[in-house]
Amino acid sequence: MEKITADKRVFAFIIVIAASIAALTCGCAKQQAYKGELEIEESRFFFVDSGFAAYHEGTLYFTEPAFSGRKPFVYFADTKTGECMPLCGKPECSHDNNNCNAYLDGLYGGNPLFTVYNNKIYWRRFEKAKTELIPILCSMNLDGTMRKDVMSLDYALEEFMNVGFLGIYDGKLFRCGSGETVEDSEPVYSVTVYSQELTGEADPNVILHMKGYNGILARMNGNVLYIACFARGEDEKLLLLSYNMDDETLTELYSGSDFPCSAQSIFVVGDSIVFSGGITAYSYSLNNGEISPISSDPDKHLVFVSEDRIFTFTSASTYSCTDFSSGSVCTGELPDECLDGRLKYPLGSIDGTFYFFFAGFSEEQKSVLASYDPSDDCFSVLAMLP
Repeated sequence: MEKITADKRVFAFIIVIAASIAALTCGCAKQQAYKGELEIEESRFFFVDSGFAAYHEGTLYFTEPAFSGRKPFVYFADTKTGECMPLCGKPECSHDNNNCNAYLDGLYGGNPLFTVYNNKIYWRRFEKAKTELIPILCSMNLDGTMRKDVMSLDYALEEFMNVGFLGIYDGKLFRCGSGETVEDSEPVYSVTVYSQELTGEADPNVILHMKGYNGILARMNGNVLYIACFARGEDEKLLLLSYNMDDETLTELYSGSDFPCSAQSIFVVGDSIVFSGGITAYSYSLNNGEISPISSDPDKHLVFVSEDRIFTFTSASTYSCTDFSSGSVCTGELPDECLDGRLKYPLGSIDGTFYFFFAGFSEEQKSVLASYDPSDDCFSVLAMLP
């Protein structure tokens, strides 16, 4: 790994970036999000939209991504020690078959949409009923015990929703997703947001259903659900909304088409919403309603933002990481275990450390959980999954 100093042109650009992030992060103490999962400072930059990973109090819970085609086992990783194991306490279990307590059945090629609420892990599975797959919300303890079905989800709503977002606030489920239908032999894309009491006794409440958008991201912060609807393609546009989960009011914050809609997650940082994981990282100010770029990669590589760094995969095997405060740029090569065509999945940043999942696609090619610590420019392999 090589550490280099940015030239004057890059350094000037970094100063602009640093000022943007400084404005975002100043005064960001713990967010006191009552009734829901606490949005704490250490995990503000964690991706909640991946569909296969969740973070809670120092622990990552995850499965291998659905596209890997591997059996879905739940793993946990301690972000302090790096320890990673299947979420199974069964003695002498080989963790390689359906009898393992870490095995998740009923995913049918989809991701589980993990979230953590009131010290329980929630996820979505499907149950086959005649010609339909009935979606079911499930829960288990943080140690993987006491699994149970919480309630059946609305088939008509879930049928056309892709991975999207799943979160829980004040005993109520919130789901966001996008999907495709066919009208007059033409594909029609739409986004949907709905909520439903965890008791399952009330019908779901459709908060938003809108055609013309083919992507959606969401983030809970306090009692507000922020929703970003994207139209990706030739006519790119963004619709940014806020939904008060207490008084059930939906407010449009921004609508425009003057930037690339390639983000993979949104974060709430102080008075701003940060978009990360696209070829451009940018922020929306909740104070003045303006969108400002934070960083853009001219070679169209994806950029990921943390509290004080921008991380970029500069090729299939190399990366760079820019420090806001010093203007220095670290460059390096990925560990050999992360290469050989493995597909990169970002998990975001926790307490300043970036986490990534590199998915393998055969028994010989193991999937890898890895982290990058900018403080010592160290890319570490935490685990190679069985």
